[in-house]
Amino acid sequence: MAQNATRGRPAHIDRFHVRDAALALFKELGFEEVSTAQIAAAVGISRSSLARFYPTKQQIVWEGLDDLSSRLSAQLEQSPEQGSVSARLKASIEAALTLPESELSILRTRLRLVRNNPGLQVKRAYGRDPLAQVISAFIDANSRTAYTEGELSCLAALVATAVDTALIEWSGSDETQPVRHVDDCLGFILPIF
Repeated sequence: MAQNATRGRPAHIDRFHVRDAALALFKELGFEEVSTAQIAAAVGISRSSLARFYPTKQQIVWEGLDDLSSRLSAQLEQSPEQGSVSARLKASIEAALTLPESELSILRTRLRLVRNNPGLQVKRAYGRDPLAQVISAFIDANSRTAYTEGELSCLAALVATAVDTALIEWSGSDETQPVRHVDDCLGFILPIF
């Protein structure tokens, strides 16, 4: 007599396996064409189990990109207190983007999805960007200029947008590291500080 498969939640769901399977489907079929049901089926879990980790398929794409704000925050905390705010910010952003090749490959895949699907770009709008929040806090705590809240928000959004733009540009290139693209964008903006 054949044994029935166990019902209920799987004992363990590998988040990275889910991410990799979803990104492969997005790359093969297109982001809009892939459903959460297809992602769940590809990794052998239910849609409700998938939703515990990723309530939307957009979050699969953005999860790794949001990690940049955490890495930048850690780099800024370790930033030496000497030097200009702009130089410290630029060095910290570059350090936060120094990743192993395997992570850069996943980052490039995610960024290409964002570049090719404008609906994914909306997440960073209207001041909810975690990267802009980290940048704003750093500028506010370290700048000798007393910016108004509006000025601070605009400066932080400008820097965060420059980083996003540089990363999107890098994702379409053949270069292995994003640093040159980030340098180009930040070199244009940071003299404002």
